[in-house]
Amino acid sequence: MRNLFLFLLIVCCTTCGHYAGYKGLSEEEAQKDNPEYANTLRMRDKLKNAPSNLVITANLDDASSLLPNNRLDGEESAKLIVTITNSERGINRDVGRGFDVVCGATCNNRDIMINQNQQRLGDIDPNLSATAIFSISVSPKAVDGYAVFEIYAKESRPYEAQPVRISIPVYHLDKPRIEWTYPLDHRIEVTQDFVRISAIVTSESEIIETLVRVNGVIVNQNGNPISSNGRGGAKVVSRKEKMARFVGYPIEAVIPLNPLEDGRITIRARNTSTSTISDERIVYYKIPKHDLHLLSIGISDYENDKWDLDFADDDARAISRIFSTQQGKLFNNVTIRSLYNSDATRQNILSGLRWLESIAKPNDLTMLFIAAHGKVDFMDNFYIMPFDGDFDRSMFGIDLNDMKVMLRRIQELPSTVLLFMDTCHSGHATRGSNPINEAIRDLALAEREMIVMSATSEKGTSVEKSELGHGAFTMALIEGLEKGLADYSNSGVIYLHGLNTYVTDRVMELTDHGQKPEMKKSIVLPLFQWK
Repeated sequence: MRNLFLFLLIVCCTTCGHYAGYKGLSEEEAQKDNPEYANTLRMRDKLKNAPSNLVITANLDDASSLLPNNRLDGEESAKLIVTITNSERGINRDVGRGFDVVCGATCNNRDIMINQNQQRLGDIDPNLSATAIFSISVSPKAVDGYAVFEIYAKESRPYEAQPVRISIPVYHLDKPRIEWTYPLDHRIEVTQDFVRISAIVTSESEIIETLVRVNGVIVNQNGNPISSNGRGGAKVVSRKEKMARFVGYPIEAVIPLNPLEDGRITIRARNTSTSTISDERIVYYKIPKHDLHLLSIGISDYENDKWDLDFADDDARAISRIFSTQQGKLFNNVTIRSLYNSDATRQNILSGLRWLESIAKPNDLTMLFIAAHGKVDFMDNFYIMPFDGDFDRSMFGIDLNDMKVMLRRIQELPSTVLLFMDTCHSGHATRGSNPINEAIRDLALAEREMIVMSATSEKGTSVEKSELGHGAFTMALIEGLEKGLADYSNSGVIYLHGLNTYVTDRVMELTDHGQKPEMKKSIVLPLFQWK
């Protein structure tokens, strides 16, 4: 233990240079008394007085640049990595410490800029190194040639390293240039669910690829359109061809928009040398809010029990409930008049149609849901049978022609009319054959703005299932709207096309392909916001 104490004491004192004073010896006597102390003093003097031997190595690092190719391309950023080593290797003399080492770099090419071209590295002991990183920027106007970098290193004493020169190839970068022609403004607002963009790409060489992205997702690639859930699709009309010098390359695309988020659109163009990305365009889809007017009719309990149905009134109640949630969402106001069972008399249904006619305003959505019996007379005229209808005398039904006159006046506002028809009910397990779809089709074809979605195709059947508590058609409507299953893009908004797609597939699944709904005519129509 005593020897360990003396050893530590010697190390401490030699470090501080006080060993001689501690022993009461002269400096010369102290060195003779303790060889380790003498060696420490020699090393200290060596580091302090002997020349340093600074050696420079340097290399280009462009791994994170646009084109990592160990050269400098126009408009590129790269790094010059410089290592300064105080080396004893190959030296037949003592090497001292490099004090307050400074490293710098210069370049003979005026298109190359070195940021912070001198850096302080501090002291460097023998056989140790320090690194300096110089950021390099290349002008977009750089021409083909070479850049010669000269790197130097020196310390506070009159010792310096042998300068090093490295020569790096410089290439003019044929970078595509993208000029927006629409939209010109950085941010715009539209009132439809798409925007038609256009731009001109100029390049000195062939454009081999263009990409349009919306919120980071590729919309088109090399002119191949990608469909976008039931609302139309992205149509790309750009050309791909070899071009002469500086020929414009037009890009046009129809971009679908999501009403719940801004569409951030960028264009990427690539030629045979490199690629470039345009500045961003932000498009906000603002759905114009209008009013929704719904007349919902469902008759299960007829005055004549012979014609009773199971779930027609429940179907109508579900539709009323679902669309009542849309006030303040897609629609400013939602007004609903419901006629169930004994309330759905001939007089009340006609009064409800007149109510729709009186309340609808231009650009409103007028909706009519009918779940009831339908009847075609010997003259092929179609009637909706009300609660108090006489099934032996069709004249006591609601004539399709009377409906057409009222609905035409609504359309002339103009106002879109959407008609859900689940008619021709004739039993409990099924609602019967459906020849009346010919009449429904005629209604859609006769009225330009009429959109008709019928529960089944012309020769199909309309199915009720007790385990569902609804008709298959209405059950599919409920799932598609309330659960958002008809929102194939997960945008939060269901469009009529998406609803039609879901309802058709789901009804066929529920009925083992025994029933297939049909939609007569369609427009791009945001219908329901489910989240």
